[in-house]
Amino acid sequence: MTSVSIKDIKKFMSDLLIGESFDIFNVKDVDIMTFANYRIDGSVNRQYYTDEDYENLSDKEYVFWKSVKPFVLSVIKGNKLPTYMKLTLLCPANKLNDFDAYTSNNELASAVSRLVINIRFENETLNVVTGVSYKGFTLDKSLENQWDGYIEEFLSKYE
Repeated sequence: MTSVSIKDIKKFMSDLLIGESFDIFNVKDVDIMTFANYRIDGSVNRQYYTDEDYENLSDKEYVFWKSVKPFVLSVIKGNKLPTYMKLTLLCPANKLNDFDAYTSNNELASAVSRLVINIRFENETLNVVTGVSYKGFTLDKSLENQWDGYIEEFLSKYE
């Protein structure tokens, strides 16, 4: 787990809400506090889709940020910043194979559920914390270290 304090909040938020840099990630949940509280659960609602549309989804567990982004933008758009905002984004399951530590260790692969990015805006500060969601026990932290390095490099343009 690593924590990065974002210095260029304006550029980060522009890339998050308008750009495409974060579109590859899945959404676990979003919490926003403005004049009211908003919560988005990123779980795929199976009943919403036809059988054909559901089968064509590349991730059947969580929606992509790209599809949630317009709703989030509409909630925070305006003259006042939200008092609080938290997003939990996930590395898509099909991208886990891009990490050597995941593909080279079957025990580790069976213990890992998802790679996580927690984005939190509060008191005019923006922090990003990485993490790994485990479904089993492992002492091997190689994937966590690789994920941390990937996200640190991904976020370096905002420091």
